[in-house]
Amino acid sequence: MNTKTNLGSILPRFLWMIACVTLLSSVAVSATQTPATKHPSTRVQNKEPIAVPQGRCDPTQQAETDLSGTYSGKVMDRVEGLSGGGTLTVKGHDFSLTSGTTTTTGRITAVTTCGYTAVTLMFGDMTPTPGPSPPPPLRAISLQARKRGSVLELSTVQGEKTSFKFACDCSQCINPKKCGCCGG
Repeated sequence: MNTKTNLGSILPRFLWMIACVTLLSSVAVSATQTPATKHPSTRVQNKEPIAVPQGRCDPTQQAETDLSGTYSGKVMDRVEGLSGGGTLTVKGHDFSLTSGTTTTTGRITAVTTCGYTAVTLMFGDMTPTPGPSPPPPLRAISLQARKRGSVLELSTVQGEKTSFKFACDCSQCINPKKCGCCGG
C-alpha cells in the first residue's frame, strides 16, 4: 500500500518531466530547421545559427540613422545652460544646438533597431588639447529620438543621470491641428 502511494505521487511528476523534455527537444529541433524543412528528423548541416525573426522585426539588425537637418523646437538642458526656444543643426555626426545667445557643439550618433532610434550626444570639442594633463572627459548623454517628417524630438532615456529634452514648440504652429510638430 505504501508502494502504491509513492508510485501514485511519483508517476504524475515523471509524466510531466517527460512532457517537458519532449517539448524542449521539439523546440530545439524546430530552431535548427530551415523554413523549407518540415520533418523534425531532418536537421540543417550548416553550423551557423538560423536567425529567428522576433515578431515584426529582427532585434539583432541595426542601422545607423542620419539625422542631418535643421530643427526648431524647445530645448531643456540645465547642464549646458540651454532652455526655451532653440535650433538644432545636425551635419553628419556633428551638431550645434543654439538657445538664445548660448551655442553648444559636439558629436551625434544615431542607431535604429526595430523602430527605436537610440541617440548619443557628446558635448564639446573632440580635438585633443596639447599639454601635460589630459582634459576632463566630455559629457555624453543617451537619448531616444522620434522623427516625423521634418520634426525631431530627443528625450533622455530612463536611467540617464541628467535630463535633456529637445521637442517641438507647438506655440510656433499657425494651425496646431495641421502642424506636424503637434501631432496633427
